[in-house]
Amino acid sequence: MNKHQTVLLGSLAITLVVFFAGIGLNYVFDFYRLEEVTRVVGMQQLATDSYLLHDQANIAYGLDRCTLLGDRVTELRKSTQKVGIDLQNYGVLSYFKKQDFDYLRRQYYLLELQLYALVQEYDAQCSNVYTPILFFFDESPISQRQGFVLEDVTRAFDDAVVLSFDLEYTGERILTELAGQFNITEAPAMVIGGQLHTGITYLGEINRSIRDHRYQVDPYASVDFSMVPVASGLGLLTVESLYAPLLNESLPPVAAGDIRLVLGRLRGDPDMICSALAYYDQASINATTEEQAILLEAIASIGCGRSRRAFLFEAADRWDALNVSWRAVIDKRIAYGLPLGFDVDLQPIAPVVA
Repeated sequence: MNKHQTVLLGSLAITLVVFFAGIGLNYVFDFYRLEEVTRVVGMQQLATDSYLLHDQANIAYGLDRCTLLGDRVTELRKSTQKVGIDLQNYGVLSYFKKQDFDYLRRQYYLLELQLYALVQEYDAQCSNVYTPILFFFDESPISQRQGFVLEDVTRAFDDAVVLSFDLEYTGERILTELAGQFNITEAPAMVIGGQLHTGITYLGEINRSIRDHRYQVDPYASVDFSMVPVASGLGLLTVESLYAPLLNESLPPVAAGDIRLVLGRLRGDPDMICSALAYYDQASINATTEEQAILLEAIASIGCGRSRRAFLFEAADRWDALNVSWRAVIDKRIAYGLPLGFDVDLQPIAPVVA
């Protein structure tokens, strides 16, 4: 064997050693990555299960659900984002454990969907605080750029809950149905507070969407309130023609607010609905305690960015001061996010909260 052959064989041997050493190291790292992500995903699942049991206990004993739910959403929001980044990075690097990482990715997506359900429940039961952002991505550079923008969003808004899903992932049917619900066929796409945004969306437009979601009116604003005018034979235009001239009249604050609330709902005009709040605020200054309680309940129901819980608790304080305990209990249970169960005592004709 001559010198050149010896050098060639030596180089080949070194190359093979380095190659197999690299494979071995990657195999070891795969185990480490898998173990770490499995541990974190397991902790996420345990935290979610703990919350669900705690929530059931709160419902059973009539305790505050909203504080627990808000704390859990805040906690899961931060940890879920980190798990998603680690899972995406490790899954790309893995050679030997791709199937295991795919399983964890499916489990992670299900945890994200649970968090999405918690956010929606909190907004419905407690207060419209969090803004869910569903981000559907693929492996394109534009999706990566959108991801960087959303990282800035999560740093700028503590109430923005970003949930990311691979649009090309077919391992979970519910994700396909979720994308179909919003007619999403291409990535990147986002759903911010129920509104679809396709293509790259930058910080300014996202900020506006978050603001619109945060200051939206009560959910009944989108209901068609024309049924009663039509059924009565007057018709919507007739009712509007009777109310609209009163907008320019000098009326007591409560009446002025009620007219704007009625017209806003008949027209489906959120701005007009929200304009009623200023008149209710003015009316509450010189109102009796009972009138203040009713106005506070009305303000809580309208929303427009105001804390529903805060106004319900204030209304409950007014009812307690008037010794109308059943009404105070109702407001508190709504503020706590607890279900209402009514028994009707037919003797005094007064509802009693079960």
